[in-house]
Amino acid sequence: MRISEKSTEATVTANYSRTCPFISKIRARYLLSKPGSCKETWHVVIDIADFDMEINVGDSLGVCPENPLKEVLLILDAANAKYQTPAGERGSLGEVLKTQKNLNQFSSKFLKKVLEIKHFDSLTQLLLPENKALLKEFVQTHDLYTFLKKFTLTEQELISAIEGLSPLLPRFFSVASSPKVNNEEMHFIIRCFEYSQSCRQKRGIASQFICHDAVVDHTPIPIFLQSGDHFYLPEDPEQDIIMIGPGTGIAPFLSFLEERKAFRSPGRNWLFFGECNKKYDFYFEEFLKSMVDQKLLKLDLAFSRDQAEKLYVQHLIKEKGAEFVKWIERGAIVYICGDAEKMCKDVLAVMVELFCTHLGLDESEAKLKLRAMRKTKQLRQDVY
Repeated sequence: MRISEKSTEATVTANYSRTCPFISKIRARYLLSKPGSCKETWHVVIDIADFDMEINVGDSLGVCPENPLKEVLLILDAANAKYQTPAGERGSLGEVLKTQKNLNQFSSKFLKKVLEIKHFDSLTQLLLPENKALLKEFVQTHDLYTFLKKFTLTEQELISAIEGLSPLLPRFFSVASSPKVNNEEMHFIIRCFEYSQSCRQKRGIASQFICHDAVVDHTPIPIFLQSGDHFYLPEDPEQDIIMIGPGTGIAPFLSFLEERKAFRSPGRNWLFFGECNKKYDFYFEEFLKSMVDQKLLKLDLAFSRDQAEKLYVQHLIKEKGAEFVKWIERGAIVYICGDAEKMCKDVLAVMVELFCTHLGLDESEAKLKLRAMRKTKQLRQDVY
């Protein structure tokens, strides 16, 4: 594996891609959340000993997942179809369903494709403009299996109809280890979530594949690298960094801290981490506490459900507002990783408020300062 210094330019990673991935295997897999947690979070270690590609902290790993074989077989049985039946240049019908189509995503596009092949009065009615609400409800309450149990398609009709299904896209996970410290393996963190669809319990496709279906040291895992063209450590090791990463958002900061520790970077490190319960969800507790004990890390923790009133990372940032702003004024880079919809917006709103309180800016000036920080890359976001 090639290791390069991170520059301000995006790292070119042309060796492997979604269409030409590197085939790896899982070396190890550990459950991070303890019994009693409301979440299921895993630490996964991927073998990259022969991964001939430039890699840096801040990069992401693209994984090409597979649908559960059990789900594929249920669908084939519902259509009285065979796994090995040819489906054109794409391979067999079973392989197409397993590796190329998103079986968790049902859409009106699929229904339209079905109606091109076969007429169903009830489906035609659903696609009328005045029945948008009914169509939405139908899509939300069906998947391919439950659809085939109600609407009969032959094997060949199924082969044609699945063209209307969404493609099975890769999932991306932040690299949670430094390749300069260990270039034989790559670590990442994944939350395995469950939800109900069509009155059936399901997991996310990638989390099901990586955390449950894939066999350690056996199942081929197609991977490729996505360069973190902005989410990288500062070139100056003396520069301070503030890291805000609740939940699985802590992943890239583990790689940051591992690398800064290994190379004895003199810059200060401040991490805001949050989860549900300290007893069950304090991921990498031993490593983080050891960094604190060695005076290599300033750590603030927000476990939202450990008290009557929920506590989040943005509340801690507001509490430490004067010091937080002082770090920024002295040149610290602020990194935010995690949920874009709620957490990131709340953190940015608090930052605007702190600029007003501690720098004497009005709201418009504070927002301009935030914008300037983005432009100069003093504020870097990796949100989803």
